[in-house]
Amino acid sequence: MFGVGWSEATVIFILALLLFGPDKLAEFTRMLGKLYGEYKAARRRLELELLYGKETVNVNSLKNLVETELEYSIDNELTEVVDFSRSEVKNEVDDVREQKDDIES
Repeated sequence: MFGVGWSEATVIFILALLLFGPDKLAEFTRMLGKLYGEYKAARRRLELELLYGKETVNVNSLKNLVETELEYSIDNELTEVVDFSRSEVKNEVDDVREQKDDIES
């Protein structure tokens, strides 16, 4: 671990805890974890690009594309349902008006 033993790591941890406090230390380690994850993902993309000579699929762009398509599909389905319901209600209203006219005649 970078030439640091357990006793040195413990002293560094205790000093960091005293300097930053438990809340800030947790936030700091979370940030370090995210940075490390981003580093690993970028490193893997670079390795794949060097190996295969092409860019890998970006998960976020794929997710956005799927979400957009789903929203479009849901909007179309809702529009069709609403249009159908309107036509059905209009037909029922017309039938009731005809019956009313027949009763009044």
